[in-house]
This record gives sequence, C-alpha cells and structure tokens, in this order.
Amino acid sequence: MSARRRITSKRRLARNQIVDGAAKIIGEGRVRRVDVEAIVDQMSKMCERSKRNRLRESKNQKQFAKQYGAALRKVISMTRRTSTDFRALPMQVSAPQLGIDRELFDHEHLLRHLKLLNAICESWEKSKLGKPKPNADEKRLAAEAALHLLKMHDIEPTATKIGAFCQLAAVLYGDKSADLQHHCRAALRTAERRLAGRKSGLNIMPVMRLEVGK
Repeated sequence: MSARRRITSKRRLARNQIVDGAAKIIGEGRVRRVDVEAIVDQMSKMCERSKRNRLRESKNQKQFAKQYGAALRKVISMTRRTSTDFRALPMQVSAPQLGIDRELFDHEHLLRHLKLLNAICESWEKSKLGKPKPNADEKRLAAEAALHLLKMHDIEPTATKIGAFCQLAAVLYGDKSADLQHHCRAALRTAERRLAGRKSGLNIMPVMRLEVGK
C-alpha cells in the first residue's frame, strides 16, 4: 500500500462521524438524523455494489484474455506454417469491401502484430486481481446525496468550495478535506436538466433515487 493510500484511508470518516458532520452542516435544530442515516446507508450499499461489479468485470476480462490468447496462439502457429503463396513478399493489395485501397500487406508484419496481441493477453492472464479501486462513483453519489439533503431542508445549494454543498458532499464521501466541487457542479447541472425536462414534458430518469423518511 502506498503512502498516499495509507493517508487517505486514515482520513476517511466512520459512519457516525459522517452523520454527525452532515447534521452539523445542515443544522442540528432542523435536520432529521434518520434521513441522513438512511442516505449514508444507501450510499454505502450502492458503492459496495459498484465495487463488486468492477471486480466481476475484471474477472471477465481475465477469462476473455485467456480464451483470446489460446485462439491467437493457434492462429500464430498456423500463420508460421502457411504456404509459400501466403508468405509472398510485401505486396500492395486492394479490397474495397473491407475499406482497403492499395495498402501494403506484409506477412511478417502481420505475424508480429499477432504476437503482440498474444503478449497482451498473457499479461492479463498473469495479472493479479486486487481489491477494486475506488473511482468517481463514490464522489458522484456523495454530491447527489448532498444536493438531495440540502433541498430536503430548503437550503439553496451553491457549488463554491467553502459552501455548505461542497462541504456536505465531502463529509458524505467520508473525507472532509476532499475537493468535490467538480462533482457538485455536475450534480447541479443534472438536477437543472431534470427540472427543465419535467417542465417541457420530457421523461428524464434520475441518476440516483434516494428513499428516506418523510
């Protein structure tokens, strides 16, 4: 684990710290802690689901690389044993149906590229599956959840770094020092497009549906 990863993991807040921090930003006298807790729990489930999906995709890629590599090795073996006619010197060929017009075909060049593809497949086959790396999904979800909470409590969101919106998003993400301004701005744009779609009669599905107590 890198030094940067260790610092980040130490900085992430526990669930109760996230709820306390969010309640403080929104206002202890006006916030319903049960609403914050519900959103934090839902975010946690969604992030775990995203991590599992990324891990499954990585496994699928390794499996595909194994199958593709095996097929490529057969093609390479056959290409090496090909007849003299197929091993002709580099020649100019045209195949309009394939979008090829007077391109140079080189048997050895083809063989080298097949070997390169096989080497890439082998590297994927030998790669170790580590823990899924966090991506922008957590930050996006934190920004959307923060926007939802602010609107629920009639607080006007502004995407300034020191504003309640960005601060709340960082707390929900679990890192008070995280800069989520970009994700907050994106969440605002998405909400504005959604509102414009409703006014115009368009059916725009929300990115995230948050179910909390009334």
